[in-house]
Amino acid sequence: MNSFRSALHRGVSVALQLGNGWIGGFVPFVATAVVIATGNIFAGPWYTVVFAGLTAIVGALLLPETRGRDINV
Repeated sequence: MNSFRSALHRGVSVALQLGNGWIGGFVPFVATAVVIATGNIFAGPWYTVVFAGLTAIVGALLLPETRGRDINV
């Protein structure tokens, strides 16, 4: 049980760090590029909105349904 939890936390940590580092790290660069390309100062934050939406859609489609299953390990 302890080794499973350690592996679970390690996997969550890697996903969290990749998400924050790659997606969040490029936000200022991409937002500035979008603002320069469009000339609209409100177009930059759409990068973040699009990634949040994609994450929600992919998560909803790929996560298994747990209703009726024993999720206690």
